[in-house]
Amino acid sequence: MKLKQFLLSSRFLSKLPIILLVTIFLVPIILLKIHYQLGIFFIAFYISYWTVKVFESYYYVLTSYITLLKTNKKDYLKTDIIQKEAIKLKHIIIIPFYNEPYDVVEDNVNAILKNDYPHK
Repeated sequence: MKLKQFLLSSRFLSKLPIILLVTIFLVPIILLKIHYQLGIFFIAFYISYWTVKVFESYYYVLTSYITLLKTNKKDYLKTDIIQKEAIKLKHIIIIPFYNEPYDVVEDNVNAILKNDYPHK
């Protein structure tokens, strides 16, 4: 029971990342001393695993970027929801201007008033 409490304690859990890091570095060295081919296999497997993970991450970044480009090309002002239902919308604009000079607040309000949204 004491071992279980220790393993769940914050003292052990705070040391867990460094323990895992050291273990990952020591396992290939120990395996090379015990069984050379098994050590080489572990190193090759480890490198292959992270190579696949890098390409997987690149794939997801690339597909997200392509989706972003497609989304940015769409003109949302011409959608049916905006054309038919936007008249019913009520907008509330909150402008935080604590310690802002008058010119900054004036520019902000003018920019909001000059907005090209079809239903003001």
